[in-house]
Amino acid sequence: MDAEQALLIGAHLLCSQDQWLWDPYDGHRLIFYPDGTGEMISRGELVVLLVAGTEWKLLPLAGREGETSTSSVRPHSVPSAAPSLFPTPATSTLFRGILELTVTRRRPLLYGRHANYISIETLLFETAFQTRRIDVSIDRGEFHLSWNFDRPESSDRYRLRLTLSESPYPPVETWRPAERSTVELVKFSQMTQFCARLSLRAGGESESSRCLVM
Repeated sequence: MDAEQALLIGAHLLCSQDQWLWDPYDGHRLIFYPDGTGEMISRGELVVLLVAGTEWKLLPLAGREGETSTSSVRPHSVPSAAPSLFPTPATSTLFRGILELTVTRRRPLLYGRHANYISIETLLFETAFQTRRIDVSIDRGEFHLSWNFDRPESSDRYRLRLTLSESPYPPVETWRPAERSTVELVKFSQMTQFCARLSLRAGGESESSRCLVM
């Protein structure tokens, strides 16, 4: 498989999932759209900390630190591909590469309306909007959400896991001082693995076996 094919498969895996979850309550999640845009969300029961638009594309590993590469993918039409933190013997790596990620000033909708009642510029310094390159891998297997790391037996299982070399959320030093205590409490820096494609619920029920009894 050449680099271009690998990038297309990686892009398909990212954007064919509805969302990539860090916790089971949809509080911290990433969304990747086929047009190269996305969303980054962080919220709790009583507060929405961040709802930001993103721009993204994938690069081969050779794209780091000035190495020459002409390949990149900002997907529009990508081929189908068959495609989590406790790997099983069946775990396989489907993609390794670099995610080029930019937080934008665009405010996406959250549950049908704009969630942030203040502009994102009042939360973040200008450095938060700089493009970052993050090493990523996508694995297939049976995985638990990072939020449930200390009680895997009571958590859902997912088929796909996205692992990043650093958190995709803006680093703590890029937040304005008034927000930093909350950001440090949330511990964005620890959010480096996200899961998608639910396969087995905590009670042992397979997602594919669920049906509606009339």
